[in-house]
Formats: sequence, C-alpha cells, structure tokens
Amino acid sequence: MAKAGNLGAGKKAVELSDVNRELQKVVSSGKVRLGSRKTLKALREREKVGTGAGARAGARAGAGAGAEAGAKIVIYASNCPAEIKEAFTGTGTSTGAEQSKNGGGETIFYEYPANSHELGLACKKPFSVASLCILETGGSEISRLLSTSSEENLKKGRSRVSK
Repeated sequence: MAKAGNLGAGKKAVELSDVNRELQKVVSSGKVRLGSRKTLKALREREKVGTGAGARAGARAGAGAGAEAGAKIVIYASNCPAEIKEAFTGTGTSTGAEQSKNGGGETIFYEYPANSHELGLACKKPFSVASLCILETGGSEISRLLSTSSEENLKKGRSRVSK
C-alpha cells in the first residue's frame, strides 16, 4: 500500500516525464531556439508582433514571420542565473509556470525543475541548455500541458499573470 507522501512524489515524476516527452516532440517536429540570447531575442520579437513593426521585421528575417515570430513558451533550467530569469519574466521570483501577456498574445514561462544539463538531455542535446524558447509546438501538446500547470499555480497563488 502506497503512502500519501509517495503518491505526491510519483505525481511530480510523472509531470516531469510528461514535460520531457513533449519537449522531445517539440524539438523533433516544432521550432525551437536554444540559449538565453536567442530566447531574449524571440521575446522581443513577440512583443513587437502586436505593433506591426515586428511582423515586418519577422518577414525580413525569413522563417517564423508574422504571427509565428517570437516565443510562445519559454523554458529555463532551475540553475539558470537570476539576472537571466529577471530578463525573461521581469522578476527573479517566479516558480513553476507563469503566463505573461504582451503585444503578441500570451507567453508561458516555465521553470524546468532540474538543472541545465538535464534540460539539455531532455532536448536530446549533448550539452547544457540554460534556456530555450518554443516558436512552434509542432505535433506536441506542451502548451496545453504547461498552461494547465500554470492555471493550477494561479489557483494556488504561486504564479501571477502580468499585463
């Protein structure tokens, strides 16, 4: 017979495995940018989409033009430096999943519960990944998975929605 404490730990492991599985689907079938600089650039592109200037800039950049330009989901490792987390979310105190509204719609921020080496392995890369952004999810359900997690955190008061 399983104890209640074990059930909670098992559920957390299942959630991480779900995130890992969906990350692998996104890497193989979607559009992903790895690295903090590329993630920040994609966030800036996402903010510009609503103004129209970003759509023109995205069209000049080639792939990912128009509404597809910019980060829809940002995932960063638990050991990502605080100044980079602040640049992503506006505060250094976010935990779990957080949604932020900007000119291009909602961007989901998710703190991966393991270090950057584990995040790299989850993306099937032979190197550490401190952060990544997802431009297109491909055949993955990661946006649904992380937005559900975000809604649960909002109900519990762990996360906030920025306007």
